[in-house]
Amino acid sequence: MDGAESSAVAFARLTPAESMAGVAVGRGARRVASRGEIGTPRAVLERLLDRATEGRRTYVMFSGGRDSSSLLALATSCARRRGDDDPMPVTLRHPGVLEADETAWQELVIDHLGLRDHLVIEVRGEQELLGEPARRAMGRRGAVWPSALQLRDVAYRQLDDGVVVTGEGGDHVLTAHRITMLRNVLHDRRVPSWHELRLAAATFEPRRRYVRRVGSLASRHWLRGAAQSAYSQAVGELARSPLSWARATLRTFDPRVQSVILHNHEEGIREYGLEPLTPFAHPEFHAALARSGGFWGYEGRTHVFRMLFGDLLPDAILARQTKASFNGARWGELEKEFARSWTGDCFDPEWVDAEALRREWLSDRPGPGSDYLIQLAWAASEGITTPLADGTTFP
Repeated sequence: MDGAESSAVAFARLTPAESMAGVAVGRGARRVASRGEIGTPRAVLERLLDRATEGRRTYVMFSGGRDSSSLLALATSCARRRGDDDPMPVTLRHPGVLEADETAWQELVIDHLGLRDHLVIEVRGEQELLGEPARRAMGRRGAVWPSALQLRDVAYRQLDDGVVVTGEGGDHVLTAHRITMLRNVLHDRRVPSWHELRLAAATFEPRRRYVRRVGSLASRHWLRGAAQSAYSQAVGELARSPLSWARATLRTFDPRVQSVILHNHEEGIREYGLEPLTPFAHPEFHAALARSGGFWGYEGRTHVFRMLFGDLLPDAILARQTKASFNGARWGELEKEFARSWTGDCFDPEWVDAEALRREWLSDRPGPGSDYLIQLAWAASEGITTPLADGTTFP
């Protein structure tokens, strides 16, 4: 399909302070599971997949990581049980970017599942923050946070009508929570290290002191004033969660930073006339996982994957500790050239130190917090306005 933003698509926009900080702040709308039978976490995932994909063309965005591999395996199992066609795995590969190379893991999963079709899209510059797909997307809608959203066109525009299954949210819900370290110290019945004791004790630290300490450690050096305060607040909200593993799981998407990412991720798929399905981010799955884990939860991410998908994938995949990095695919000469020629006059100097931000963009490994700002700055330099949540625009 050739995507053009539909009038039905409504991206969530950031406030002025959030835009300068490059992160959403505060609480989002609570996402509550519908009343009725929930079932086991695995049963809920199967029900979500059956409900959305039965009799329909199904794509699974597949990187080779644990989240996408597990969903591809489960979607394949469900389709074969129903007698439907196998889902189509869709993979973006970045030739020449070693840290993003997941080819061996992808082939291991595809071979294990016996899938015959695999749509592999090689991208050479199209995933850069200021590459042609990103510029085209910003020309339609301004900059949209998070910045990676501008880079998905290269995949979605090649898909016909159907359902797009993604592992969005898996990193946040299929993971350790505050209580996990304390649980493991107590359940292992061994003498913990000093580091483990400190981490366990931190779960009881007063919220205000904890948020202040974490926020100050995470400071982005180019931010000033309200932008720095907004970022520190967002970090504190993400870092602090209920002690109970079950309650923390239920509240995974309460912070606005998570809810905006999820909303815009799904809207980016709808923009191309496709239907998004994000099973790991669904409140019914959260409810089932919370009930199964209870107060203490599980010993870690690998334990959860084994519990949910141990019959579908080799343990080498479920237990892998490595993860691809795409930073090298997003920062190239286009971004460096823009940074060098940038006039630095679009940001409020009381909120952003333009020269410190330029130095960050020109560094060997720019921090992820600066990627949205370079897209905002590029759009402004081209006369493209970005809508903000308060009804104003940037610049």
